[in-house]
Order: sequence, then C-alpha cells, then structure tokens
Amino acid sequence: MYLCNDFYYLDFPELMDTEILYSKYGWLLMSKHEVMLFFFNPSTKKKIELPHTNASFSSICFTSPPTSSCYIVFGILYTSLLNEIHFSFIKVGDEERESHTSDLGSEHFWRSTCPLVFLNGVYYCLDCTFGNIMMFDLTKDKYELIKLPPIAHKRYMVEVDGDVWGVFVTSNERQVSVQKLNLSEKRWIKLESLGNKCLYISKNGSFAKTCVVNGMANKIYFNKFYGKSGVMYSLTTRMHHVVDGGFASKKAYGLTEAEYGVWIKSTLDQM
Repeated sequence: MYLCNDFYYLDFPELMDTEILYSKYGWLLMSKHEVMLFFFNPSTKKKIELPHTNASFSSICFTSPPTSSCYIVFGILYTSLLNEIHFSFIKVGDEERESHTSDLGSEHFWRSTCPLVFLNGVYYCLDCTFGNIMMFDLTKDKYELIKLPPIAHKRYMVEVDGDVWGVFVTSNERQVSVQKLNLSEKRWIKLESLGNKCLYISKNGSFAKTCVVNGMANKIYFNKFYGKSGVMYSLTTRMHHVVDGGFASKKAYGLTEAEYGVWIKSTLDQM
C-alpha cells in the first residue's frame, strides 16, 4: 500500500442531503435527515437500507460488513444529561432497534464524537470532555465506565492488532500523542513509536495499516491538506509533512481540514 497525492472526482447523486456517520470494510454508514440510515458502497454503488429511526447519534459503528449475516449497528445517542448515557442497536434482520439508558449515578460521561471501537465483543466509547471510556458488552448485558484524565482537545480511537489505541491532539494542534489502553491497569500508556504501523484517522472512521513501503510507517494520516497536498504527522520528526514534500511544520496552522472527509479501506471480498 502506498499513498498518492492524486485527486479524483466521483458523482453520487443518490447521496444528496446525506451525512457520513461511519466507514469500515469499504462501506459507508449514511444518514439522511437523521431518520433514514443506510449502507453505501462507493466502489459498487450498492445500497442497503436500514429501518427508520427517530434517534440522533453522536457516535455510531457497525461490527461486520453489511453483506454478512451477523452485523450489528451500535450507536450512542445525544443527551444533555452528564450522568446518563443512551445507546441503541439493531441486529441484521431486526425490524426495530433496541434502546437502553444507563444511569451513571455520580459519574459523568459527556457523549462521544469520535468513532467507536468494537473489539472482542465489546464496544469502546471515548467521551469528548472528560476523557472517560465507556465499555459496553451486549452479550453479557453490562457496561463499565473507566475514569481517565482529560488529555487533549481532539480524541480518536482505533483498533490495532487486538488493542485499543488513542490519538490525542492538543487544542492548538502543536502536539500529537498516541497511547495504548491498558485494560488491566485502566490507564493509557504513551507510545513513542508506531513501529511498522501507520494510522489513518478521521472522526467518522479510522484504521491501522502494516506498512511495507519505505517511508510510510510511524506516521498518522489525518484528513488535512496543505493547499492540494495531503498532510501526515510523523512521530519520528514530531512534525506535519505534506505527502509530496516541500512543507514541514511543528504547527498545524495554515492547514485545511476536510470536515466531512473519511478514509475508506476497500475490501474486495466484502463488497
């Protein structure tokens, strides 16, 4: 896998007035007017409808390709209450989604705006204010809140080889930190290097990739641009670089962000 700094324009009139909620397995989970949810494959233009909903999600994910026989769509709902968390899910073949409310008592959880991570049957949700993580296990009908100190302004989570990693960006975007969640000690462990991995990060879906091409490892690819050039962050230099060279900076000032941009990892056997 290698990164090209090329632009291609594709027209999808069927996606007018829609919003991308999540991306995985080469599929997009889309919303239209917050009541219509459907899957869309941009490679094949295949569309799979989901039952209508009156819920508004702050974060959502799906566990398997929508062409499989066992996927679940799981989401966190918007709420103004800090000591309650509302979640909803629907399994393949169901006509209606199931919704629940968890009372956190004196604990606080202020929704999530980064992609959920589904790993070993558990959904991991990172809140956008306090830095806490909520873990949901639907098979055991239980949840657990892990209290963690707030780290940064922007937060992302991604699954990497069976672990949950967090990517944290300071409010002035000068510093980027990658940390691994230690579940037994219930704390983040800072990583100085990604090894042979690179991360593709966005608010609607993230993934890790083992790099075989020289120069791609130990980098984080955000949905940011310098002019028309894609931007990466190197953990080796601790600087932002453009894909085709010619720009390097410790600050993210002057960079534009594709607010509705998302990474798509196409998988041919899951189309």
